[in-house]
Amino acid sequence: MTALRLRPLLRVMTAISGTALCGIQMGCGAPITCAASMTSYTTSRYMSVYGTTNGPDLAQRFTVTTTTDVSSIQLPLSRVGTFSSASESLSVMIEATDATNTSPSGISVASSIGTVEARSLVTNLALVTFTFSASATLTAGTNYWIRLNAGNLTQSTTKYIRWHGSAFDVDTNHLGKFINAASVYQPTAPSNGVDPYDFGYRLECI
Repeated sequence: MTALRLRPLLRVMTAISGTALCGIQMGCGAPITCAASMTSYTTSRYMSVYGTTNGPDLAQRFTVTTTTDVSSIQLPLSRVGTFSSASESLSVMIEATDATNTSPSGISVASSIGTVEARSLVTNLALVTFTFSASATLTAGTNYWIRLNAGNLTQSTTKYIRWHGSAFDVDTNHLGKFINAASVYQPTAPSNGVDPYDFGYRLECI
């Protein structure tokens, strides 16, 4: 009789345990942080994007160690000034590297669905999520670039967006870049005490 009472209880506990295991360790299809993420960002290290004709793009190179599907990305951003128009927005692309492996190629591997309105950002550093229209497969050992595009922002020195990063060279290659006045990507200048060595990001994989 005792054994008969324990069997249903054992089945219930097994089901509960399985649900917990799936939810915490396997994700059950929910995004999990990828190993390629760089979370060593600070409030004091950042670069700003001001609008269409003054450095609209920032970029960060990364490599995944295992082939994986990425569904979204979070960037540590903050807002300076006030944005009122819904048309002033940000987008994120994951792009293949160029032939010299030094800049984004312009060939998108994954693009954000819609946009994130600049006015929705807060003035304190916070992670902002960009969800891709479809998951993209990233191949192990391949270099990719995260490109933050702010081309829809009205050029202004009183309202702009900051992408925060690290106070030290996380991957020893110093691969944070920005577009200069000649529309060419060049490395950040961390020696000035403000620019990051690498921009922060959190890839979410499924």
